[in-house]
Amino acid sequence: MSTTITTTSTTTTTTTTSTTTTTTITSTILLLLTTYYYFYYFYYYNYFYFYYYFYYYYYFYYFYYFYYYYYYFKYYYYYFYYYYYYFYYDYYFYYY
Repeated sequence: MSTTITTTSTTTTTTTTSTTTTTTITSTILLLLTTYYYFYYFYYYNYFYFYYYFYYYYYFYYFYYFYYYYYYFKYYYYYFYYYYYYFYYDYYFYYY
């Protein structure tokens, strides 16, 4: 009777230890996977975040660049337009 109780107790202890070990391994694997995917998505989030702002400022810069040159050429267009008519009328009054 005493031997049977001891055997049962030993078996129970072994089962508990096995279950605890399995739970610990499973938890560790899940933690590692979670950490891996966290850093994976964190990396790609920052990657796309960086390129989003890169292209945002890139197009922002060129928008103002062309905006500036648009008004720059517009200004010179009117400048030459003005001088064209200036010489035209000067020529006209000179001969008439």
